[in-house]
Amino acid sequence: MENLITYSKTSPISDEKFDRLFEILEYSFPPCERGNYALHRSEFTRDEFRCMCYEPEGVPAAFINYYHLRDINALFVEHFASAEELRGKGVGSAVMNSLLERSGDSLVVLEVGGNGPPEDELSRRRVQLYRRLGFTLNDGSYFQPPFYGNPKPLPLMLMSTRPLSASEFASTAASIHRNVYKA
Repeated sequence: MENLITYSKTSPISDEKFDRLFEILEYSFPPCERGNYALHRSEFTRDEFRCMCYEPEGVPAAFINYYHLRDINALFVEHFASAEELRGKGVGSAVMNSLLERSGDSLVVLEVGGNGPPEDELSRRRVQLYRRLGFTLNDGSYFQPPFYGNPKPLPLMLMSTRPLSASEFASTAASIHRNVYKA
C-alpha cells in the first residue's frame, strides 16, 4: 500500500498531523477507550510505540497505533481507525494488511469491546472485520487495567493472528499490562 508513513520517537509526527489523528481517534472511540490528547501525544516519546499512518494527500486519513512487545515477540494494536469518509471502502483493511505483512513472524494482538460475545453493534462489526483479516477471538478473561481516566478495569477480549493457548493468553495479557499500561 502506498502513502504509508510510520511515526515513532525517532521519526516524529508534526503537531498538525497529530491533531488530525486525534480528531479521527475522538470520533472513532468512546472516551473510556481513548484517553486524552496529552496522553496520546506522550506515546510518541516511548521507544516501543509506532503509528502507521495512511496519508493519501499528505494528511492522515487512517492509522494504526501499536506497541512492539519485545518480551513476547508481538505487536499490540492499541488503536485502529480511519476517517469517516473512508469507512467501508477497504482502506482500513488495506492498512491492517500492511501491518500484518510487515509483522513477519510476530504475533499481532488487539483488544475488542466486551467480555464474552460482542453485545453492541459496533463491537460485533469490529470482531467481524478482524475475523475477515485473519484474527481469532481468544477464550479467556481479560481486563484493561484502569487507564484512559477509567477508575475501574474495563472488560475486553483479546483477538490475535493465531489462537492462543491458556498460558500464551496469560503471558500476552501480562505483557500488554506491563509494557503498554504500565500496570
